[in-house]
Amino acid sequence: MSASLSVRTVMLATMLVALSALVVGCAPGDGPADLDGTHWTLVDWVEETIEADEFEVTVAFSDDQITGQAPVNSYGGTYATGPGNEFSKSQIVQTLLAGPEDAMRAENVYFALLAEATQYRVENGTLVLIDSDGRDVLVFEETDL
Repeated sequence: MSASLSVRTVMLATMLVALSALVVGCAPGDGPADLDGTHWTLVDWVEETIEADEFEVTVAFSDDQITGQAPVNSYGGTYATGPGNEFSKSQIVQTLLAGPEDAMRAENVYFALLAEATQYRVENGTLVLIDSDGRDVLVFEETDL
């Protein structure tokens, strides 16, 4: 009976180790590129009627926080990355200042595209946020503070 108990103990221990590795491997923030501590400036977006570079739009990632400056208002929330370049964020909150009509329109476009982002990739100093259809919706260049 002790040999049977020993085999069960070894099998249980092996399964626990494997399960622990799986849980750790799937934890948020374990995506291919770590965004923590990075700062970006918008250089392009999928919207064709407004030029993205006509407005200063930024995004920064620190711990689990996403913050930035839209054409008029500052904003923030939480975000997470995961396997397969997954990108998720909480509902973004923003200040409620009014601005020029063109800047407010650009800001609405930016927040709509940011809400659509479900994946990301980082390559050659560029951050691309991608929607569920696989479209590159927002393109940022890395900046220093």
